[in-house]
Amino acid sequence: MKNIISLSIILLILTAAATAAPWSKQEKYQPEKGDQALQFQINAGARSSFSSGYLSEYSGSMLSYKKMISDHKALQIGLGLTGLLYSVEESQDFYHMDSLNVDGSEDDSYLSLDLSIMLVNSLSGNRAWFYYGYGPSISYSQSYDEYETDLNSEPPEFSMQERSTSLFEAGLTAVAGVEWGLNSFLTLHAEYRSSFSYRLQTSDQNYSSEDHEGDHERTTRVNHFRFSSDGVRFGLSVYF
Repeated sequence: MKNIISLSIILLILTAAATAAPWSKQEKYQPEKGDQALQFQINAGARSSFSSGYLSEYSGSMLSYKKMISDHKALQIGLGLTGLLYSVEESQDFYHMDSLNVDGSEDDSYLSLDLSIMLVNSLSGNRAWFYYGYGPSISYSQSYDEYETDLNSEPPEFSMQERSTSLFEAGLTAVAGVEWGLNSFLTLHAEYRSSFSYRLQTSDQNYSSEDHEGDHERTTRVNHFRFSSDGVRFGLSVYF
């Protein structure tokens, strides 16, 4: 799903750039007080990981609303939503030892929500202009995965592992980038983001088996402060 959304945004940006080409000799857009815009962005460094029960960044596409409160200042509200759902089935067959044949299945899900509010300042420019901004941000992510194993032995052996991980993050985000006017209402932009935040992560793991002898539960809580790069974002703005 994330790849489809990202591809759609890339195609939208390319289409807008191609459509705006005939307007190259006309007046380019310049931000003014009272203008509003919808911004579509993708993160060039988006990724996800379920390894070791820890969540890593999974910020993909983002939709923002921008309102110019003066000719060089704007209020920007950004919202990012990412979801993932998949399942895997596998089997291992040992031709000379049937008792070792193993069937396994895995189900995973992931949901992430990001919200940021920033004050953005822009410098005057002819066709392109530099901008920078800062403001509070908050995010919440949750993942769940379940892995089942069946061993075709006598008697049959069954085991299941469950893991649920949540990540809460709150802090400050800073951005710096360049925006380029395509025509009287479209712009392209590329920006770099970094953040300083407090993170709280909780992970619950459960293990159960056929004989219940190895059943156990484990809970892990990790909290820390972090300064990090949030990667480069590319986007398209539609002003109205």
